[in-house]
Amino acid sequence: MRNVKRVTLTGDWTAIQFDDKVKNYFVKNFSSNAIYVSFEANDTEDTSFKISAGIGERVAINQSNLEMVGYKTDTIYVKGTGEVEIQQM
Repeated sequence: MRNVKRVTLTGDWTAIQFDDKVKNYFVKNFSSNAIYVSFEANDTEDTSFKISAGIGERVAINQSNLEMVGYKTDTIYVKGTGEVEIQQM
């Protein structure tokens, strides 16, 4: 297990930054509403990952994009309200 952070969201896009850069994150939504996850700041809900209330989901940056092999990030962006947990994988 790598870094884990628990954050309470306020409704705006929140940048969650880690010390290490990785491709895969596991995001748990403990809130009572859907949240949105992106690898881009100020993304739109239509083009981001949607994670329903009470669900955890693995999200990956360019997992199958051969042109960007090796690309990793230390920041993930989450929008919603309530508590979430983000784990680097």
